[in-house]
Amino acid sequence: MNAYQRVVAALTGREPDRVPVLLLMPTQGAGELGLPLPTYLGDPEAMAEGQLRLQARYGHDCLYAFSYGAAEAEAFGASVEYHPTGSPVVSEPPFGIQEVGRITPPDPHRCPALVRTLRLIELLAAEDKGRLPILANVVAPPSLPVMLLGMEAWLELLLLGDAGRRDQVLEVCRAFTLAWGRAQVQAGADALGYFDPLASPEITTPAQFARFHLQTMRLVAEQVGAPLLLCTAGARNLQLLPAARETGMAGILASAAESLADYKQQADGKLAVAGNLNNIGMAAWTPAQASQEVRSCLAAGAPGGGYLLCDQHGEIPTETPAAVLEAIMQTAQQYGRYPLHQEGR
Repeated sequence: MNAYQRVVAALTGREPDRVPVLLLMPTQGAGELGLPLPTYLGDPEAMAEGQLRLQARYGHDCLYAFSYGAAEAEAFGASVEYHPTGSPVVSEPPFGIQEVGRITPPDPHRCPALVRTLRLIELLAAEDKGRLPILANVVAPPSLPVMLLGMEAWLELLLLGDAGRRDQVLEVCRAFTLAWGRAQVQAGADALGYFDPLASPEITTPAQFARFHLQTMRLVAEQVGAPLLLCTAGARNLQLLPAARETGMAGILASAAESLADYKQQADGKLAVAGNLNNIGMAAWTPAQASQEVRSCLAAGAPGGGYLLCDQHGEIPTETPAAVLEAIMQTAQQYGRYPLHQEGR
């Protein structure tokens, strides 16, 4: 079974030959190539080579066609601030509340930052389509305006502001998310992370989720053309599992703050579960700690299939030691093979 078949089996609730491991490393390729991170993120050929080298080094089960989330805000005209060891961030929201009437959905094929990602996907697909799954991301429409307006301004408009302006922003973001997701799928992406941090119960009430997130989630899942994995950037989201299943998501990324066993129990074989290694803590782990964390995840998540081992967020910190990543992979290969009851596991 190759990595692509392994991931497809897990996403469809089955037991593959072993638990697939997704080491999601958008920035580590710069170190593999000896390039400054801004140079690396600006060069799709370098990013493709970095992903291929990382996969060859660690042996994990994916290629990660993701550069940085702020690229979506760049498509709307935002400026981003680069850091030497971390993903770029929006330096200042491009719009104020009074300017929302002029926000229109940009064409992903006309934004240099997004064009680089599409080229990255095309290069990876030309190299390994069908052997290694190519994973990419979109920011969910209710969460994208956080980068466009700022968190405080968007929450004020969303919850207390003019309904017409609010709905206009949401509609623009829906149109863009669908266009951007479809463009990545057409370029060769096999599955997409659907990042909706604002949907987490830590931020949004159930009534607000039903009002602003649920139907959009269903729309994107139905129309984007690839399996979606619901992510809330490490925030608690166990309460969202029924909605993820109902709206057609292929899986959900479990928070390290919650029980992976609870996710598996509620998923009941009808939704894949991924996670939930602590991406914040792993930068300080020893290899022995990493191995123990993997074994705990496998014990809770692997039985019955439908499980993918990865971090809770979708981005492993650049500072995570190579020895920790090697321990994660080696432990998963040793203890994550099916059937799990075999001698020595």
